[in-house]
Amino acid sequence: MINGMQTLVSLDPSDATMAATFPGIDQWITIGPAPASGDPFTTELQVAVEKQILATLAVQPAGGGGS
Repeated sequence: MINGMQTLVSLDPSDATMAATFPGIDQWITIGPAPASGDPFTTELQVAVEKQILATLAVQPAGGGGS
């Protein structure tokens, strides 16, 4: 539940992408990594930080009042 609305959340750690679907209103949002840098080292750091952010998300049971 996000703000009282049923939400289905999926995480794909292989490409650091999160999708949230709101079936009750037929809407969704996808959050993905920033555009890759021209520098491979910078791109590697970007992906590492984005994966850390996704790792901090906590799944809550339905009706748990999470946001």
